Amino acid sequence: MQLVCRKCAAAFQHKERTQNLTILRSEFGAVKQSKSEPFLFDATSAASSNVMACVSLMITSICIIHRLFFLCKPILKGHPMIKFHRILLLILGAVFLASTTGIARYAADSCTQSRMYRQLAALTENFPGDAASPGNDFLPQYQALYAQNSDLAGWIQIDGTNINYPVMQSKQNPDFYLKHNFEKANSPHGCPYVQASCDLQTPSDNILVYGHNMKDGTMFSDLLQYKRESFWEQHRIIQFDTLTAQAEYTVMAVFRGEAEDLFAYYQCTDAETPQEFVAYVDACKNAALYDTGVTAAYGDKLLTLSTCDDSGKNSRMVVVAKRITEPR
Repeated sequence: MQLVCRKCAAAFQHKERTQNLTILRSEFGAVKQSKSEPFLFDATSAASSNVMACVSLMITSICIIHRLFFLCKPILKGHPMIKFHRILLLILGAVFLASTTGIARYAADSCTQSRMYRQLAALTENFPGDAASPGNDFLPQYQALYAQNSDLAGWIQIDGTNINYPVMQSKQNPDFYLKHNFEKANSPHGCPYVQASCDLQTPSDNILVYGHNMKDGTMFSDLLQYKRESFWEQHRIIQFDTLTAQAEYTVMAVFRGEAEDLFAYYQCTDAETPQEFVAYVDACKNAALYDTGVTAAYGDKLLTLSTCDDSGKNSRMVVVAKRITEPR
């Protein structure tokens, strides 16, 4: 009887949770490939995996075909199939070379991007004492980077992870850094960037930052580790600086799911009313994978990090954090 009661209670809680989430979805709307949200599925990473699978399949196919024709060569001597065998091997060989070239390019780009971002991180740690410019009030550690690219909006870091990157913002071309790196060169890795509708100086109630989930473990790949509550317990704090101030955030909610099933979290940047802000916080908490014990009230400032999730073609992994220190 006790077991049945527990099951009933669990079922009731699940039903109530689902109903609450449905109500919140209706308030914010469902994600329907809106222009407000970039399509973050990491096609390049997925393509790399597919290419490697194809290469493996082709190697196996070449070996099998070659072995079969070798065994049948005495029987097929002078037969047109011998010529077909040679042509087929040439075609498969050409495809194999093209595929391995693609993988090599991806690997080379991965190394190049990692080296570049390490160098940028070093610039923020080792900057000259007179780096402050009389022309602006930017933090001295970001003066050199801003001089290189004026789209620089800030810096994000999570200790104990690979996340340690400049954050960009281009209001003229909102998704430019989806496929371009800090130097504005084409790159499948891109660079973390802020949604164009967010104001970093006021700032907005909710700052949304997007980044790729790369197979090489760079960009926002480590956000997927927040699926585990034990990881959150060890990595609760996110450091996010704007050009003018440093601040720390504590993770409030972690959720994931198919884009069409999630509420439109990307639409809430500035709440028009306290009720709208509370509704957004409730939506995040109801969709959360686990309870962090952290909540937010109207007037608090939020940071939402979004990347693609490996579990589906159009899945999202979202980490929402609340600012816990005053900008300094």
